[in-house]
Amino acid sequence: MTNEQAVLDQLFAGGGEMGALMRARFACTEGNADWSQTSLGLPEHWSQSLKTALRIVLTSRQPMFIWWGEDLINLYNDAYSCFLQNKHPAALGLPASRVWPELWDQLEPRIESVIRKNEGTFDEAPLFIMLRKGYLEETYVTFSYSPIPDDRGGTGGIFCACTDDTQRIVGERQLALLQELAARTADARTFDEVCTLSASCLETNPYDLPFAMIYLIEPEQQQIVLAGASSIDRDHPAVPQAVAFDDDSVWQLADVVRTQKACLIKDLEASFDNLPTGAWQQMPHQVVSIPIAASGQTGKAGILVVGLNPFRLFDGNYRGFIDLVAGQISASIANAEAYEAERKR
Repeated sequence: MTNEQAVLDQLFAGGGEMGALMRARFACTEGNADWSQTSLGLPEHWSQSLKTALRIVLTSRQPMFIWWGEDLINLYNDAYSCFLQNKHPAALGLPASRVWPELWDQLEPRIESVIRKNEGTFDEAPLFIMLRKGYLEETYVTFSYSPIPDDRGGTGGIFCACTDDTQRIVGERQLALLQELAARTADARTFDEVCTLSASCLETNPYDLPFAMIYLIEPEQQQIVLAGASSIDRDHPAVPQAVAFDDDSVWQLADVVRTQKACLIKDLEASFDNLPTGAWQQMPHQVVSIPIAASGQTGKAGILVVGLNPFRLFDGNYRGFIDLVAGQISASIANAEAYEAERKR
């Protein structure tokens, strides 16, 4: 075994997929560009500081990375490769500014603090809009930047350990809304009161519900009637006051009544250019219309129309949350019906 091979074996051992990928880059296998094409140079010439920091990163199960040198060349471990999603494996060996161009305005001041002032940073779950799954995505990350000294006593690079808190942050705010909705509508005694209070509650989560409308179905009049609006004016062009069962509407209300299934409406820009944006600086791309189930054969049914977060995929988790919101409104309507029935006895 040559000295060169021994250095590589020791440096990348135990590094899992990323250790093997870094070694393959040195060998220039599988079409990978070798390290000599980066500002790092060949691994046998890397500083001891970089080698020590990289061993810590590669053998850790916590998502970690190193940005090294003036170009802030990106080196990371297996756990962080999962965080990178579609950016992996192309992100390996790239300058940090090319890995995260969509975040650079937010990251650069923190980087300056580490490199220029030799001071670490810590951030607990700030919002980042990341492009790592093929679309811009709302993301919350807790992370710290620490200076790594080089062999000359200066700052050679940045060490980062991070945690993706997105699911926790989103889950907590959705749970808070459901609890608020249940508590505030529990004592509502009329349909109008239920819908008004519900619409008010929905305004407390402008992230997942940039705007919403609640409609009640009136079988005798053969129409769907607006009963509540959240974060959108009732006289907005996107808010029909009433829709007949046999009429078309942009939110496909009649289709929801007929099929009792949700309808997803896309390409909103073709119909509207001024929809409310909620917590975002961009209006929703999609709206979903969800049935509000009736309680029994004679109960009052409705439809919940929700503008969706433009920075989240409308997946099973998001759909499940909207279903729970509609279910809570349905339960509150049923309570009001029961109260009215008892009052008439």
